Amino acid sequence: RADVMRTREVRSFDREAAAKFDTEDSRLSAKQQVEMEHLEQKCHSLSLAFERDRKEVFKVLRQKYKNLTQDVEHAFTMEFQTPPICEVVLSNVSRGKQSSAFRGTLKLESLSGSKGAIPNLSELPDASREDTDPALAPWRVAAAVGAR
Repeated sequence: RADVMRTREVRSFDREAAAKFDTEDSRLSAKQQVEMEHLEQKCHSLSLAFERDRKEVFKVLRQKYKNLTQDVEHAFTMEFQTPPICEVVLSNVSRGKQSSAFRGTLKLESLSGSKGAIPNLSELPDASREDTDPALAPWRVAAAVGAR
């Protein structure tokens, strides 16, 4: 008789424990399901926010690209279709247009008679015509005295 009672108590305990575990399991499953729905909703909202931001940034980028394209077209139009601002630069300009002292150069050439003259560099000056001032070249004086 004690064995039968013991078996009944064990079965009753097992049923109660199984019921408790089932209710706890179902409660945790429901809680997990609710959390999962919240996470899916949060992920979906983040995805939509990201898509909105991406579309906005792409829209700005597209507008910037369009503005740059128009700027380049305008720059090329300005460069190649408008008349030049400055005149053509002469590659071989005369001295009168280049030199600030052009009149003075002409006057000096007319007075010295060296108009268009190029000095001959192959000729050396004569030694006899050189200045032999002892203050300027004392070694020459000493050499001249020693040679006598």
